[in-house]
Amino acid sequence: MRHFKAVHLYIAGTILMVLATITGRIIQEDLARLGAQGFLESGNPINAKPILFVGLAILSIVIIMFIHKVLGVSHSPAYFGAGGVSIMVLIAISIWYWGKYRAQLSPVSRKAVDLQAVGYLFFALAAWNLCGVGGPPGFALYPEKMLVLEPKFFAVAQLKVVMAFFVIAWVFTALGFKAATKSAQKANSQID
Repeated sequence: MRHFKAVHLYIAGTILMVLATITGRIIQEDLARLGAQGFLESGNPINAKPILFVGLAILSIVIIMFIHKVLGVSHSPAYFGAGGVSIMVLIAISIWYWGKYRAQLSPVSRKAVDLQAVGYLFFALAAWNLCGVGGPPGFALYPEKMLVLEPKFFAVAQLKVVMAFFVIAWVFTALGFKAATKSAQKANSQID
Protein backbone atom coordinates (compact mmCIF):
# COMPACT_ATOMS: atom_id res chain seq x y z
CA MET A 1 0.00 0.00 0.00
CA ARG A 2 2.87 2.37 0.80
CA HIS A 3 4.33 1.73 -2.69
CA PHE A 4 0.92 2.45 -4.22
CA LYS A 5 0.74 5.85 -2.46
CA ALA A 6 4.34 6.65 -3.40
CA VAL A 7 3.60 6.00 -7.07
CA HIS A 8 0.54 8.25 -6.94
CA LEU A 9 2.51 10.97 -5.18
CA TYR A 10 5.22 10.70 -7.83
CA ILE A 11 2.68 10.97 -10.65
CA ALA A 12 0.98 13.93 -8.98
CA GLY A 13 4.34 15.64 -8.52
CA THR A 14 5.25 15.07 -12.15
CA ILE A 15 1.95 16.54 -13.31
CA LEU A 16 2.51 19.48 -10.99
CA MET A 17 5.96 20.10 -12.51
CA VAL A 18 4.59 19.95 -16.05
CA LEU A 19 1.76 22.35 -15.21
CA ALA A 20 4.19 24.70 -13.44
CA THR A 21 6.44 24.73 -16.50
CA ILE A 22 3.55 25.45 -18.84
CA THR A 23 2.19 28.19 -16.58
CA GLY A 24 5.63 29.73 -16.21
CA ARG A 25 6.09 29.78 -19.97
CA ILE A 26 2.70 31.44 -20.46
CA ILE A 27 3.30 34.25 -17.95
CA GLN A 28 7.07 34.65 -18.42
CA GLU A 29 6.97 37.52 -20.91
CA ASP A 30 4.46 39.57 -18.90
CA LEU A 31 6.39 38.99 -15.69
CA ALA A 32 9.64 40.13 -17.32
CA ARG A 33 7.97 43.22 -18.77
CA LEU A 34 5.86 44.25 -15.76
CA GLY A 35 7.61 42.74 -12.76
CA ALA A 36 5.79 40.65 -10.17
CA GLN A 37 3.86 43.52 -8.60
CA GLY A 38 2.96 45.09 -11.93
CA PHE A 39 1.86 41.72 -13.23
CA LEU A 40 -0.46 41.20 -10.27
CA GLU A 41 -1.90 44.71 -10.56
CA SER A 42 -2.26 44.74 -14.35
CA GLY A 43 -5.78 43.35 -14.36
CA ASN A 44 -4.74 41.19 -17.29
CA PRO A 45 -6.85 38.02 -17.64
CA ILE A 46 -3.62 36.06 -17.74
CA ASN A 47 -3.33 36.76 -14.01
CA ALA A 48 -5.87 33.98 -13.59
CA LYS A 49 -3.30 31.48 -14.98
CA PRO A 50 -1.67 30.79 -11.59
CA ILE A 51 -5.12 30.19 -10.10
CA LEU A 52 -5.97 27.95 -13.04
CA PHE A 53 -2.66 26.14 -12.56
CA VAL A 54 -3.31 25.48 -8.88
CA GLY A 55 -6.85 24.33 -9.65
CA LEU A 56 -5.70 21.95 -12.38
CA ALA A 57 -2.90 20.62 -10.20
CA ILE A 58 -5.31 19.90 -7.36
CA LEU A 59 -7.84 18.34 -9.74
CA SER A 60 -5.20 16.07 -11.28
CA ILE A 61 -4.03 14.93 -7.84
CA VAL A 62 -7.61 14.24 -6.76
CA ILE A 63 -8.27 12.24 -9.92
CA ILE A 64 -5.09 10.20 -9.51
CA MET A 65 -5.75 9.50 -5.84
CA PHE A 66 -9.48 8.81 -5.92
CA ILE A 67 -10.63 7.66 -9.36
CA HIS A 68 -10.11 4.02 -8.43
CA LYS A 69 -12.09 4.50 -5.23
CA VAL A 70 -15.00 6.09 -7.07
CA LEU A 71 -15.05 3.80 -10.10
CA GLY A 72 -13.57 0.67 -8.53
CA VAL A 73 -10.63 -1.41 -9.69
CA SER A 74 -12.45 -4.20 -11.51
CA HIS A 75 -12.46 -4.25 -15.30
CA SER A 76 -15.37 -2.31 -16.75
CA PRO A 77 -16.00 -2.57 -20.50
CA ALA A 78 -18.84 -0.05 -20.15
CA TYR A 79 -16.48 2.55 -18.63
CA PHE A 80 -13.87 2.13 -21.36
CA GLY A 81 -16.55 1.99 -24.07
CA ALA A 82 -18.19 5.18 -22.82
CA GLY A 83 -14.78 6.83 -22.61
CA GLY A 84 -13.91 5.77 -26.16
CA VAL A 85 -17.19 7.06 -27.57
CA SER A 86 -16.77 10.30 -25.60
CA ILE A 87 -13.29 10.75 -27.06
CA MET A 88 -14.59 10.24 -30.61
CA VAL A 89 -17.38 12.77 -30.09
CA LEU A 90 -15.01 15.29 -28.51
CA ILE A 91 -12.54 14.86 -31.37
CA ALA A 92 -15.31 15.59 -33.88
CA ILE A 93 -16.42 18.66 -31.89
CA SER A 94 -12.81 19.87 -31.60
CA ILE A 95 -12.25 19.52 -35.35
CA TRP A 96 -15.45 21.47 -36.02
CA TYR A 97 -14.40 24.37 -33.78
CA TRP A 98 -10.81 24.20 -35.02
CA GLY A 99 -12.09 24.74 -38.57
CA LYS A 100 -14.27 27.68 -37.53
CA TYR A 101 -11.40 29.22 -35.54
CA ARG A 102 -8.87 28.64 -38.33
CA ALA A 103 -11.09 30.35 -40.89
CA GLN A 104 -10.92 33.60 -38.88
CA LEU A 105 -7.12 33.69 -38.68
CA SER A 106 -4.53 35.35 -40.86
CA PRO A 107 -2.46 33.05 -43.07
CA VAL A 108 0.55 33.45 -40.75
CA SER A 109 -1.48 32.44 -37.71
CA ARG A 110 -3.02 29.49 -39.55
CA LYS A 111 0.36 27.79 -39.74
CA ALA A 112 0.57 27.65 -35.94
CA VAL A 113 -2.98 26.35 -35.59
CA ASP A 114 -2.39 23.75 -38.30
CA LEU A 115 0.77 22.45 -36.59
CA GLN A 116 -1.05 22.23 -33.28
CA ALA A 117 -3.94 20.41 -34.95
CA VAL A 118 -1.52 17.81 -36.31
CA GLY A 119 -0.19 17.36 -32.76
CA TYR A 120 -3.71 16.90 -31.43
CA LEU A 121 -4.47 14.43 -34.22
CA PHE A 122 -1.54 12.28 -33.12
CA PHE A 123 -2.69 12.49 -29.49
CA ALA A 124 -6.06 11.21 -30.69
CA LEU A 125 -4.38 8.40 -32.64
CA ALA A 126 -2.35 7.44 -29.57
CA ALA A 127 -5.48 7.32 -27.42
CA TRP A 128 -7.31 5.30 -30.05
CA ASN A 129 -4.47 2.77 -30.37
CA LEU A 130 -4.31 2.24 -26.60
CA CYS A 131 -7.70 0.55 -26.83
CA GLY A 132 -6.17 -2.30 -28.80
CA VAL A 133 -3.64 -2.92 -26.04
CA GLY A 134 -6.09 -3.23 -23.16
CA GLY A 135 -8.89 -4.92 -25.11
CA PRO A 136 -8.81 -7.15 -28.16
CA PRO A 137 -6.42 -8.03 -29.74
CA GLY A 138 -3.82 -7.13 -27.05
CA PHE A 139 -5.95 -8.30 -24.10
CA ALA A 140 -3.76 -6.61 -21.45
CA LEU A 141 -6.85 -6.25 -19.25
CA TYR A 142 -7.56 -9.97 -19.65
CA PRO A 143 -4.46 -11.80 -18.34
CA GLU A 144 -6.15 -15.18 -18.67
CA LYS A 145 -6.66 -14.55 -22.40
CA MET A 146 -3.10 -13.26 -22.75
CA LEU A 147 -1.80 -16.56 -21.36
CA VAL A 148 -3.88 -18.60 -23.80
CA LEU A 149 -3.66 -16.43 -26.92
CA GLU A 150 -0.15 -15.05 -26.28
CA PRO A 151 -0.72 -11.65 -27.94
CA LYS A 152 2.33 -10.12 -26.23
CA PHE A 153 3.93 -9.39 -29.61
CA PHE A 154 0.89 -7.33 -30.59
CA ALA A 155 0.70 -5.48 -27.28
CA VAL A 156 4.39 -4.56 -27.42
CA ALA A 157 4.17 -3.51 -31.08
CA GLN A 158 1.04 -1.48 -30.38
CA LEU A 159 2.62 0.29 -27.41
CA LYS A 160 5.58 1.18 -29.61
CA VAL A 161 3.14 2.73 -32.08
CA VAL A 162 1.46 4.63 -29.24
CA MET A 163 4.82 5.94 -28.00
CA ALA A 164 5.73 7.06 -31.53
CA PHE A 165 2.38 8.84 -31.82
CA PHE A 166 2.94 10.60 -28.48
CA VAL A 167 6.40 11.78 -29.54
CA ILE A 168 5.09 13.02 -32.91
CA ALA A 169 2.16 14.70 -31.14
CA TRP A 170 4.46 16.60 -28.81
CA VAL A 171 6.79 17.58 -31.68
CA PHE A 172 3.93 19.14 -33.65
CA THR A 173 2.40 20.71 -30.54
CA ALA A 174 5.73 22.33 -29.71
CA LEU A 175 6.20 23.47 -33.32
CA GLY A 176 2.69 24.91 -33.25
CA PHE A 177 3.36 26.90 -30.10
CA LYS A 178 6.69 28.06 -31.51
CA ALA A 179 4.93 29.27 -34.68
CA ALA A 180 2.23 30.92 -32.56
CA THR A 181 4.89 32.72 -30.53
CA LYS A 182 6.58 34.00 -33.70
CA SER A 183 3.23 35.09 -35.11
CA ALA A 184 2.35 36.94 -31.90
CA GLN A 185 5.77 38.61 -31.75
CA LYS A 186 5.40 39.71 -35.37
CA ALA A 187 1.92 41.08 -34.70
CA ASN A 188 3.12 42.89 -31.55
CA SER A 189 6.09 44.43 -33.37
CA GLN A 190 3.75 45.77 -36.06
CA ILE A 191 1.54 47.38 -33.37
CA ASP A 192 4.50 49.05 -31.65
